Parts: sequence; structure tokens; C-alpha cells
Amino acid sequence: MPEDVEARIEACLAPILQEAGADLVALCVKRAQRQMIIRVFADRPEGGITIGQCSRMNKQLSRQIAEEAIIDGDYSVEVCSPGIDWPLAGEKDFMRVRGRTVRIVLAEPLGGHQELSGKVTGADGECVYLEMDGESRGIPLRQIKKANQMLAEGKGHGQ
Repeated sequence: MPEDVEARIEACLAPILQEAGADLVALCVKRAQRQMIIRVFADRPEGGITIGQCSRMNKQLSRQIAEEAIIDGDYSVEVCSPGIDWPLAGEKDFMRVRGRTVRIVLAEPLGGHQELSGKVTGADGECVYLEMDGESRGIPLRQIKKANQMLAEGKGHGQ
């Protein structure tokens, strides 16, 4: 698939996302047999994109792709939220889940703990801030090996 197809889809998507007040989390364009599959993962900066918003963006993007004849042949468009199991890596990811509990696996122990869990209170370019056992603690982003939201609300502590 030519790279310009993905770039053209992303260009069509930019104003649609802006109108919806959403950010592009990831774009995946791939061929599956005779059909092109376009998957858009989008979310609002503070999290909580709705199914209705995803549906509207899906229709708008499908219409744009057809009008601009970006893809020759069959294609499908899927617009969805990143979901609870989406890996968290950077500042934007953590800000989307602010107020929710996350589990973080560190590349090396910090304060004697390899794994931490707590409620995200904020993030910047350097750290994610977690509330753990009633205290706020900054975790350097560069030390995070893996991070995900937790399904059940936990107490928030080092494990």
C-alpha cells in the first residue's frame, strides 16, 4: 500500500477529529484479502469518546474517502475508542485516563517496587503523577515499561 494513501486518509481525518473535539490515537491501514481495512482509534483529550461520536466520524470519513477516490476498490472504515486495554505510553495517553486507576510496570525498580498502581492525577512531558495511598507520586515516563488501565478500581499502592 502506498504511504500516500495513509497520509491522505490522515489529512481527511484531521478536520473530522477537530470538529468532534477528538485526538487521533492511532491509524492502521492494511489490506485484508481484496479489501482495504481502515481502523481509526480516536479519543477526546480527557477521555470518554462516545459510540455516537465514533459513528459520526466513521460516516464522515467514509464519505471523504469516497469523494476524493483515495482507495481504488473495496474498503471498510472502523472508528473506535482505544479501549481499556490500550497501552499507555505518553503524556496524552495518561491525560486521557486522568482520574482512573492504572497499573504500571517499570523498567527497573523505583522505591523498591517493579509494579505500581494508582489513580492518574496528571502528566507532563517528563512524568505521570499517580495518587497512591493518599500521596501523589511522579513516575518518570522513561522508566515505564508497560502501563494499562485497570478494570476494577484498586487501592493504589506499590506491589
